[in-house]
Amino acid sequence: DLPIAIYEAHARAALEYGDMAEYNQCQSQLRGLYSAKTRKPEFVAYRVLYQSVFSFLNKNKGEIVVGLLESLDDAEGVSGDVHVRHALDVRKALVSCNFAAFFRLYDSAPALGRALMDLAVPKLRFECLVAFSRAFMRLDVGDFLCSVLGFLSPPAADAPKAKKASFYEPGCSRYSTGEFEGGFRGVQDREEALEECMEFLEACGVVMLPSTKGDETPVIDCRATASSLKMPEEKDQ
Repeated sequence: DLPIAIYEAHARAALEYGDMAEYNQCQSQLRGLYSAKTRKPEFVAYRVLYQSVFSFLNKNKGEIVVGLLESLDDAEGVSGDVHVRHALDVRKALVSCNFAAFFRLYDSAPALGRALMDLAVPKLRFECLVAFSRAFMRLDVGDFLCSVLGFLSPPAADAPKAKKASFYEPGCSRYSTGEFEGGFRGVQDREEALEECMEFLEACGVVMLPSTKGDETPVIDCRATASSLKMPEEKDQ
């Protein structure tokens, strides 16, 4: 029990600090230490998220996750746990490139799921922008775009939120989330969310229409943007 507790604590710390190599080492050790009866749903969910995200980034469309999903039936109660159900929903959103569903799930991620979902955020935002530039002639940069791209929290008042809690609280299912890539802003921080969204759009090479007199809302020229988009450099890598 002691080495399991140590590796779990180390894995959580690695996730919070964004050290994916160290997290992967801990998860590998835990796989050897856990038995079918002792493995925790929280860490099963992390494995599903980790493999789903890397399948998405490498265009594998989820094949790597199949063996893990088949093994979930071996542990009684694991597949129905809230952490695992959330991770499986994230996998579905990534496989289908469902931008809106992904960011709704991001906003309600239990424990440290956001740390792993963060890895997919930049690419998913860019692919969403590519799709929008092909689907629209012009697009206002407002609450709709900010929320779909994950800069503003979903508008639903009853949407579940990830709560802060101590790492050391017994039985705790949600941990301190820190500052992650998505960094959703609440309604009260709408201006800050819009500013961050505009910075992302500029980094992607988005073309804006000239603002008309009295109209302060930025508008994207989607036709011109479709041929100028580029994936922003990862400055914080």
